[in-house]
Amino acid sequence: MSSSLTQLCELVSDVAMANAAKVREQFVQLVQDESSDVDPGSVLTLLAFMNWTFAQGVWSNISNGRLRRDLQVQSKDALILRLARALTESSSAPDIAARAVALTDEFNAYLRQYTSKMQAIADADSRTATLFAFEQIQAKCGVSDGVMNRVVPKLVSDKGLSAEVESVAQEVNKAAAAKRGGFFSKLFGN
Repeated sequence: MSSSLTQLCELVSDVAMANAAKVREQFVQLVQDESSDVDPGSVLTLLAFMNWTFAQGVWSNISNGRLRRDLQVQSKDALILRLARALTESSSAPDIAARAVALTDEFNAYLRQYTSKMQAIADADSRTATLFAFEQIQAKCGVSDGVMNRVVPKLVSDKGLSAEVESVAQEVNKAAAAKRGGFFSKLFGN
C-alpha cells in the first residue's frame, strides 16, 4: 500500500478516534449519575468500532475489491493503534503492542457480531451501525433500557453520528476516482 493511501487511512482513523472520544465523554457524562458500571474504555472501543464501520459503508461502493480491502485493513489497523495508545496507561511500545493485539481480537469479535446482524437486516446503514454500538455498550456496561432511551437520542442528531467520518471517507473515494494528473492517478491507476 502506498504511503499516500496510508496517510488517508490515518486521517480517517484520526477523525474516527476524535469522534469516538467526543461521544464517549458525552455518554459517560449523561449516564454517570444513573450507572456506575460504565467503563469508559469499553465505551471508547465500541464507539471507535462504530466509526470504523461508517467509513467501511462509504468504501463498500468502491468497485476495485483490492483497494476496498486495503482501505478497510489499513484503516482498522491505524484505528486500533490509536485506540491502544489512548487506552494504555503506559507509553511503552510493548504495552501498546499488547493492547493493540487484544483490541484486534475484540474488533474482530465485534465485526463477526456486526456482520451477522447486518446480514439479518436487508437495508443496513449508519443508523444500524449506531444502534449496534449502543446495544453493545448497553450490554457490556449494564446500562438500563430507561437510561439508554433517555441518553441515546441526546447523542444522535438528525444527521446521526456518522457525518464527519463519512465525509472524510468520501474524500478518499474521490481521490481514488481521480483519473488524471497528480499522485492519485499513479496511486490508484487509470
